[in-house]
Amino acid sequence: MERHDNMISRFSIERLEMRAGAVTRLQLPAGARLTNRQGKLWITRSNDSRDYWLLPGAGLSFPHAGVLWLEADGDSALTIEARQPAKPCTRWLGRVLRRALRALAAPLRHAC
Repeated sequence: MERHDNMISRFSIERLEMRAGAVTRLQLPAGARLTNRQGKLWITRSNDSRDYWLLPGAGLSFPHAGVLWLEADGDSALTIEARQPAKPCTRWLGRVLRRALRALAAPLRHAC
């Protein structure tokens, strides 16, 4: 049985390939999403009494950080998207900066 231990960064998209029978431990950040691209995956999560079977094309989102254990039932491939949601203050600052840039650019458009 192959065994891997992976930690996924907070802002990444990664592809993971697993051979039949391989077991992988993933440390996922909050907001991560797994999408199965090939094969059948068995997934269990720390502090979750449920287990999941992920078929090709199916995905699971994890709003909270945690540890997952995956086992490949046949050769498998999956993508892991890890994006931390923007905080309200970050969204507010982004809106303010966009408005300021538009206001600064308006006189330049009229001058041409």
